Amino acid sequence: MNTRLGNLLSEAQILMDLRATDRWEAIEELISSLVQAGKVKSEDQDAIIGAVRRREMSMSTGIGFGIGIPHASTELIPQPVAAFGRSKQKIDFDSLDGQPVESGEKRRRPGLAIGAVQSQRMISQRA
Repeated sequence: MNTRLGNLLSEAQILMDLRATDRWEAIEELISSLVQAGKVKSEDQDAIIGAVRRREMSMSTGIGFGIGIPHASTELIPQPVAAFGRSKQKIDFDSLDGQPVESGEKRRRPGLAIGAVQSQRMISQRA
């Protein structure tokens, strides 16, 4: 399986203007895009949001430089999926550098949030 980022993302999974005002809303919005793109079953959406929230609460996925990468592993999907979101407003991801995922004239680039959900089965196969 080719898991290059370009092969994981369709246009429906790229949100160029997230409406979210906090990281929890951003996670929900990104996962909702995966449902709309047919990558995640609608009946699994809440459980997958829960998995990503639990992962995010264990340690922030705000890596700094205005980037957050919320992600989780779950048995609910057969293969890795991803969604990309860009925010024009500051989103507090409790980032390692203390800075929000944001955009602004100073940064000259938008804030980024990339969500990834990986199949637990694929992780087990690698071990």
